[in-house]
Amino acid sequence: MKKTSKLVHEKQTSRFSWGWAALCLLLLCAACQTFGNQGEALVRQTLQPPAASVTPFSPPLSFSNSNTKTPTLPPAAAPSSPTPFKSPTPQPQVCTGDLADCPQLIYFREMLENPDYHTLLALHPPPELADLHYELADRKADLEEIDQQIASARSSGNAQAALGFVQARSMAESAYYAVRERALDAWEAFLSPYNITLPRTFKELHPLTGIAFTNPREGWIVGRKGIILYYDGGSWQRSSSPTQTDLAGLALDSGGQGWAWGVFGDQGASILLRLQGKHWQEVENPASLPVIRSISILSPSLAWMLASDVNGMEAEILHYNGRVWFQEKKLTFKDAISIHMRSLQAGWVDGYAHNQVLLSINGIWQTHTLISAQDCSINQVQLLAADAGWAAGKNGCIFKFDGNHWAIEKTPVMNDMRQLWMINAKDGWAMGQNGSILHYDGRAWVETDSPATETIEVLAGYRAGLGLAMTTSGRILRYDGAKWALEDFPVQLGFSSSPVFLEDGEIWAITPLHGIAHFANGGWEVAYQWPEELP
Repeated sequence: MKKTSKLVHEKQTSRFSWGWAALCLLLLCAACQTFGNQGEALVRQTLQPPAASVTPFSPPLSFSNSNTKTPTLPPAAAPSSPTPFKSPTPQPQVCTGDLADCPQLIYFREMLENPDYHTLLALHPPPELADLHYELADRKADLEEIDQQIASARSSGNAQAALGFVQARSMAESAYYAVRERALDAWEAFLSPYNITLPRTFKELHPLTGIAFTNPREGWIVGRKGIILYYDGGSWQRSSSPTQTDLAGLALDSGGQGWAWGVFGDQGASILLRLQGKHWQEVENPASLPVIRSISILSPSLAWMLASDVNGMEAEILHYNGRVWFQEKKLTFKDAISIHMRSLQAGWVDGYAHNQVLLSINGIWQTHTLISAQDCSINQVQLLAADAGWAAGKNGCIFKFDGNHWAIEKTPVMNDMRQLWMINAKDGWAMGQNGSILHYDGRAWVETDSPATETIEVLAGYRAGLGLAMTTSGRILRYDGAKWALEDFPVQLGFSSSPVFLEDGEIWAITPLHGIAHFANGGWEVAYQWPEELP
């Protein structure tokens, strides 16, 4: 994690600028104190804390470590001395206990449970706390590196070398927890004007991570610490869980059967649960690669699993025939994240393998390379059939697949296209950077008016007259069959995973702050709040 990427360098530069800005503001505050209450109020308004933004498809669980280092056996080095804690500048009160008005709590949770650079860059820590949180990420990286070196020594049979790291690990662990305590102190001071008491441990909190329904009257939700909720058509109730491992997602079939998966351990090993009837039980992970990324189900006897290595360089696809899982394909494909099966004849894997896409056509998995004159790194793929597919990527690129070849389509924008929703072969949508919305009418892609100016990161729909999209800050757009418009959504930061559309027009979504949101009869309501009202 100590590798300095361009993105981290830009963030550090941003933090340096924030430091000068904070210093200037403090000087201004001191000067304004001589001018009475009016000047003081102006400075407090200037010091309004920035709201943390949440990347919608960066789920709470981190399954890969892009900064994994090749294990070596250097002499143990003492960790750097911690930076003395300074109480952050008091902030004006902007909320009084309502979680919807305090998005910083999301960052607080992620900072504690996943303090890595990816999380930090995605969630934009307040400038008063940024350096402390980067230090926490550094200390965690030190600890993980030593653990990797110990594991490498043990696997090579060098037990004596592994013992040589005991003192270094003890020092690194002490340094990590010392910084963590200072981070807790800093956050409590930062949020003290908000009248919110933050716990020192999150063992009793259960953020939700995955939702699926078998029919409008039966659904399931999974989350951290092994939480499982069941919907019986009237209310959500806590269900018995065979694990306390963090669960990341689930997939169900129309017959009421399904699978849930999660991750545990430093090496990203996955747990697999099987739903039969109303009971979940743990079963053996059938994949040869450790991390289960996604499962797609067509029927009780037709399911596919996507697994990968910890670093996201290899992908493995398994097929379930109703009795056993068996491997269909294992290949090099970067950062595979989800598998989608439209039918036995058409399926695909979403990932970030630059200009490559991974398709299943008539039961055969193949990697396709998409050729273009400009950089068209692919963000999303969607197939309607074995001979009808599309892919969207950077610089306004959209490709069309005819069953044999991919051809680039003409588009009126150069913005990155992040999301696709193809309703049928003559009707579809592509969305992305700066709120860009393109509509496909069967002949051409046409830019349409957008109510958003931020990048659109989530797009999902059920039929021609019902679709949802979400921007990076959590603003919701809904499609009513005629146009896209901003939606009156009850939770400030939107939903934290793709919403579920039901046959009767209802929509269910899990949210970062309030738990479960429900759309019915033309409006939204919060079904349960997190964490106070979680069953």
